[in-house]
Amino acid sequence: MARKQVDPFDVALAADKKLDLTRWLCEAVDDAKSTRSATEQDVEYWHRLYRQDLTRTGKNAPWSDAADLTSYIPCEKVDALRSRIMKTVFVEPIYTVEGYGGEATKYAPVVEAFHQWQAELEGLQSYLSKAIHLSLIEPRGVLEVYEDTAERRIRTQKKVAIQMDPFTAQPALDEAGEPVLVQGEDGRYVEATDLEPSAEVVVDGLERVRKGPAYRIIPYRDFVVLPEHATDKAEVWGYGKRFTRRLRELQMRAEQGVYDKAAVEALGSMEDVTDQIDLAGAAMPHAPNHDRDTAQKELWEVLFLRDLDGKGERWYVATLSVSQRQLLRLQYDDIGQPRYCIFTPFPRPDRACEGYSFIGHKLITVAEEHTAWRNMLADRAALVVQAPIKRLEGALWDPHEQPWGPKAILDVRNMQEIEP
Repeated sequence: MARKQVDPFDVALAADKKLDLTRWLCEAVDDAKSTRSATEQDVEYWHRLYRQDLTRTGKNAPWSDAADLTSYIPCEKVDALRSRIMKTVFVEPIYTVEGYGGEATKYAPVVEAFHQWQAELEGLQSYLSKAIHLSLIEPRGVLEVYEDTAERRIRTQKKVAIQMDPFTAQPALDEAGEPVLVQGEDGRYVEATDLEPSAEVVVDGLERVRKGPAYRIIPYRDFVVLPEHATDKAEVWGYGKRFTRRLRELQMRAEQGVYDKAAVEALGSMEDVTDQIDLAGAAMPHAPNHDRDTAQKELWEVLFLRDLDGKGERWYVATLSVSQRQLLRLQYDDIGQPRYCIFTPFPRPDRACEGYSFIGHKLITVAEEHTAWRNMLADRAALVVQAPIKRLEGALWDPHEQPWGPKAILDVRNMQEIEP
């Protein structure tokens, strides 16, 4: 069966089955978020340790002028280990090709050079470095490989071919007396060759600015495995990633047939992005957005394995709003290749797609002990240097007029007016 050119629903489902599928996917995503081995609050704490950020917050906040020095050990060890991993992977050449036979052996160096060139052209090193960095701090690092096509309105000057009248061999004219320009099946103007009659025109239209593979690094809070408690990859039947889209962009893609128009309209015009969680468990609100066109909608793209037509299980891709229970897209997975590369340098025996955090599980005791010692030493030094003093009520000395400090001369009437 030939596939429709643009259709948000490749799979024809009845209204009740579509509703059941939407409910099932939303509940699966919610269950996966609640059964992950680490909470978002834990991951935020591990990132703070790496950044050497303030960690004594909430009820553990220090007193006024007390030290809040975080250990530098996590940052030092993570950077060193990430550097070693990258140095191990990115060698010269990255790929080693061995050819067997006369012709294959001759082309092996060419294949090695091609892969080396492509790795540099696609910026593989920067993406892989970010994925490895996240895998050392969070329970996993996820690199997504996907097909991306983007169109933008661009104004360009082109040499466009002029349509010729087949009977007079003269340029065809429109009602305004202007030459008729040649357009392709997609509505775009066709550029002329050197032998064709042409006209220099300014074209303002949609141009494809990107087509092909693209990459994205997905943090722990925006990615789930279905189910999260799977101990073997054979038990995994789906993956989900969270992303945001501007409302205007959703409407444009709905006009192009990427998303369902009714589902996009049902999302409303209010922004619905989930706030992050701080160390105290409170939400960290983002800047409010009151513009309807730039309001962001939080969506989930779920890649799942299921039998929807009674002919056997296969992979599908669905885009939905978990908060509003709306299904925007349901299509067959035509890529046929793994699109999520999961990095776990320290794999867990009880989780197939989660590992131990280098900071959260390996260095946490050393980091917190070092943090405590740094703060105790700093606070003790501050008490010694700024030791409290006892002043007799009504004493002559005024600390605001004669501040305490080196070489200070304090005027008193009695030696017992000021004591340590």
